[in-house]
Amino acid sequence: MSRRTWLRELPHLAAIGAMFIYAIVRWPNAPDRFPAHWGFSGDIDRYGGKFEGLLLVPIIAVGVYLLLLAIPRIDPSRDNYRRFATAYSMIRLVILAVLGFVYVVIQVSAAGRDVDVNLAIGLAMGGMIFVLGSVMGRIKPNYMVGVRTPWTLASQASWAKTHRITGWLFMASGAATIIVSLIWTTAGVIVLLASVLTATVVAVAYSYWAYSVDVERVPVMGAPRSAGEGKGRP
Repeated sequence: MSRRTWLRELPHLAAIGAMFIYAIVRWPNAPDRFPAHWGFSGDIDRYGGKFEGLLLVPIIAVGVYLLLLAIPRIDPSRDNYRRFATAYSMIRLVILAVLGFVYVVIQVSAAGRDVDVNLAIGLAMGGMIFVLGSVMGRIKPNYMVGVRTPWTLASQASWAKTHRITGWLFMASGAATIIVSLIWTTAGVIVLLASVLTATVVAVAYSYWAYSVDVERVPVMGAPRSAGEGKGRP
């Protein structure tokens, strides 16, 4: 692994390592039960033991890290990942950051302090969606990451245009979620779900439209075109 790659991975490894270090230090004096689930009202409705409270999230973080690290190696379009390495690194990092944020919420709540979970979720998820939107337009064609519809994979123009508009929609969704969460905490999650669902529907529909008007469409993965494709609309 090159020095540049190690430097890129350092924030990811530091985030995971910090959680494990905290778990090791905290274990001897940790309480016997930790909050494990909150209801929609924001109240704790299930508790877990020390292992679940201190080690489950870090272990999940390791699994997510390894999975996202492996994706470029198993994707048939693996060479394209080099073209958006920084954006992909940011996607992986923000996912780990959200897991780390959840871990902090669990620890603070276990310490007996009041935590507005709905606000925390709204801010964390809104921030994540905003960051994902900010890098969406830099994602290059691949089979695993981004808006992968039959039409984005069949047209380079559709891929580029769809990811650009989806990025704007995700940024708007993230910003709206954060603002609403700060004003009315319980509504933040509703705004998040509704706006992301809307953005997804729009992205799929837009990808088809962008494909249909691309008279010189070429499959993004270099697959052979069918007879007559690229000579006009079917």
